[in-house]
Formats: sequence, C-alpha cells, structure tokens
Amino acid sequence: MVPAGVLKTWQKLGDSAGEDELSATNAQGFTYTYAPPFATLDREADMRAAYAEFEQRLSDRTTEAAS
Repeated sequence: MVPAGVLKTWQKLGDSAGEDELSATNAQGFTYTYAPPFATLDREADMRAAYAEFEQRLSDRTTEAAS
C-alpha cells in the first residue's frame, strides 16, 4: 500500500514527481521508493457491485426453487 503522503504528492505533481517525492520512511526506519502509476480503488463501489450480483443470484435461485 502506498503511503497517503506519497499518493497525495503524486496526484498533485503527476509524472513530474521525483524520487524524493515518491519515497517514504516507515516506523522501523526503512525508506521505500514507490513507482507510479498507482491504482486507486473504490471499495464501496466494489461492495455495491458484489451485493447486487449476489442479490441477483439469490433471487434466481429462489425463483428456480419455486418452479
């Protein structure tokens, strides 16, 4: 997972972000440099889509069982 500060800087600067802007040091003192592009995920949208799919499957099973 990309640290929030690195992601925010990348969103602001885009491809002009340098290695220093794309680096972060963790609590243990290790420095990591992250390579863009970064994928941003919309977990809420994913869950809505999954819920709709499973709701449809359940409805289909219920309809088939009633037949």
